[in-house]
Amino acid sequence: QPEATSYLAAVVPSIAAGLLLLGIGVVVLVVWLRRRNDPKRQNLNRAPRTTPLGVMFTDIQSSTRMWAEYGTEMGQAINIHHDVIREVLVDHGAYEVKTIG
Repeated sequence: QPEATSYLAAVVPSIAAGLLLLGIGVVVLVVWLRRRNDPKRQNLNRAPRTTPLGVMFTDIQSSTRMWAEYGTEMGQAINIHHDVIREVLVDHGAYEVKTIG
């Protein structure tokens, strides 16, 4: 009986430690994959490292009023706007940093 107890005393902590290490490995892998596939990080890889550098901002005049008056049409217009801008970005090897408003 003492041999079985000492055997269990050695095996159980070893298995627990192995499972803990496996769990940590899975968490590290998941975090790494998420960070690697994050579009924001991918944009950083394409960011210019030297000059010249261009920055573009767009603004739709009176958009708040137009959203209130023409909600459905504004949604469609905004989608067209975004599609056109994104096509231009791709054509010029540029990228979108953020969209707000």
